Amino acid sequence: MLHVASPFPAGTPKHEDELIVPAREGTQRVLRASRDAGVKRVVLTSSFAAIGYGHAPQSTPFNESDWTDPTAKGSSAYVKSKTLAERAAWDFMAREGGALELSVINPVAVFGPVLGSDYSASIQLLRRMLEAAYPLVRDCTSAWSMCAMSRTCTSRP
Repeated sequence: MLHVASPFPAGTPKHEDELIVPAREGTQRVLRASRDAGVKRVVLTSSFAAIGYGHAPQSTPFNESDWTDPTAKGSSAYVKSKTLAERAAWDFMAREGGALELSVINPVAVFGPVLGSDYSASIQLLRRMLEAAYPLVRDCTSAWSMCAMSRTCTSRP
């Protein structure tokens, strides 16, 4: 069973539970239904958000012992939702997973074909990047070159 969906809105929700509750409960429903149906393994698409925030820089790969602290100052509702949903998955497995196996992947981002006109936040971000709504490397390269070579590009008035 592949569990690949979790709420990821383009804007900030009015309350973080708009993301946390469906992410956590949806994950638990998938695990429970999979276990009850005799599925061998669930592959959960979590996120780097669940493991990668609130750490000092590290040179080693992240592993099963790395977790984002969802109570840390500045943790977004999405970061909290992914962290709490993955933790709930592992808690479910420990308490009542039975013979069910769980594998988790933590991608930084997932992009793919658009299936309709209701774009997800990740597709909206990609679209804005392609529309040059954000600075591109070539834009920065020009600015870097100009500032490196021009006497008028200085921090002094």
